[in-house]
Amino acid sequence: MGGFFILFAVIKIPAMFRQFPVLVLSTALLIPASSARESVPDWLAGTPDLEIRTQRCYLYQWISQQADKQTGSRTDKHTLAKKRLINLANKLADHHLATPADAYSAELRYLVIDRDAPAHFHFHINAEHLDQLLDDDCRE
Repeated sequence: MGGFFILFAVIKIPAMFRQFPVLVLSTALLIPASSARESVPDWLAGTPDLEIRTQRCYLYQWISQQADKQTGSRTDKHTLAKKRLINLANKLADHHLATPADAYSAELRYLVIDRDAPAHFHFHINAEHLDQLLDDDCRE
């Protein structure tokens, strides 16, 4: 889907340019929305699904471990990051069960924001591995 994000910068305008307000407004930066959402698949969009389902515990665990490795942080200690990973797992599982594909990938930008720098999470999983994680019964 097309569209644009508009990014305005607050700047101090020199006195000689204050007579040209059109010039200032025309400096707004238009960023194509598709570039900001490039790595967000359609199946991940929509209302968050934060319900923890016991039968998906191995999927939650795998995604959390992958995120911890990539971010260098314990994502379960960050409330928002944990919720975003639960949502990712639930939407991935639901989409896979409804419309199977060979593989899935997505990126969660700014998953963890620490003192050092923000950390992004990019994951890739093939359908066979996903099926194994969903088939293992962890309720036992």
